[in-house]
Amino acid sequence: MPRLRLADLLAWTGGRLLSGYSGSQNRELAGISTDTRTIGAGSLFLALRGDKQDGHQYLAQALAAGAGGLLIDEPAAWEPARGLPDRLQEKPELLAAGDTAGIPVILTADTRKALQDIAAGYRLTLPGRVIAISGSVGKTSTRQMISACLQTALSVHQTAGNQNNDIGLPQTLLQAETSHQAIVLEMGMRGPGEIALLSRVARPDIAVLTCIGYSHIGRLGSQEAILAAKAEILEGLQPDGLLLLNADDPLLLGLGRRLSGRRLAYVSMHPGSAALPEAEAEFMIQAGPIRSTAGQTAFDASLRAADGQADNIPVVLPFPGEHHVLSALFGLAAARALGTDLRL
Repeated sequence: MPRLRLADLLAWTGGRLLSGYSGSQNRELAGISTDTRTIGAGSLFLALRGDKQDGHQYLAQALAAGAGGLLIDEPAAWEPARGLPDRLQEKPELLAAGDTAGIPVILTADTRKALQDIAAGYRLTLPGRVIAISGSVGKTSTRQMISACLQTALSVHQTAGNQNNDIGLPQTLLQAETSHQAIVLEMGMRGPGEIALLSRVARPDIAVLTCIGYSHIGRLGSQEAILAAKAEILEGLQPDGLLLLNADDPLLLGLGRRLSGRRLAYVSMHPGSAALPEAEAEFMIQAGPIRSTAGQTAFDASLRAADGQADNIPVVLPFPGEHHVLSALFGLAAARALGTDLRL
């Protein structure tokens, strides 16, 4: 679990110490937890509010379970638990690394935003490359395929389950270690502005858009509005970051053609299409004829790059289904972008 300095937590959140912690702000906390049932010894308990539960009601339980600090946005919630740290001085094993100066309590304006701010600050300390994935469908399979392609050569950390919203993505980032060479993140949304927020937290080096479908059209009204919401992934993309697009999607193809000054690459399941924007792309990977059996899916992937590089990569996926091919192409494209072996 990554360790976080108290000084950094205060700087990233703009918070202040509410409780009388008098030790060095170089003190480290053993990661962040929002659940007293799984809290680790010496970690920071961040009190989130949900639809049914409020973490501020569990401050005493968090301390009793071994939390090394608290982050709250409701000062009055601290009063019922205020005496507990003094009693814990008699149990230093529940405090961080033998520190008996007291337990820091950080007060912020909004704990949910504080979680995002901490993740954004921590992300800037990570040397690994961040790959962010969004789209109407295929996010999870693409994330899994990209991770599978990369982990043959790199140490990879990826989103677990459906942790792809404004709570889950920060938590995923905060579980990454400095030893991870690639961090693969899903970004989900229900409406405008949500992908922009996630992208500004993650600051991806590579952004992937799988397709623009009809999910959320009831909220957003049109595919063009969905495209605009998904394209918010560009807001946090590094200035020299790469955008990977599905060239078989007319809306994404149009997005790529409208962008200026952005690095682009494409994948396609349709080889030889005259509509593919080869001149605009750093590289393109296309699937040849797909051969499916009951136990596997096979095809040849053709790589063509603006620098003249060309390659033909035989791909065998150990499961059936042509719908996996697009995810595999994105995996190959991410591997190529990071300079790893394209052979699956």
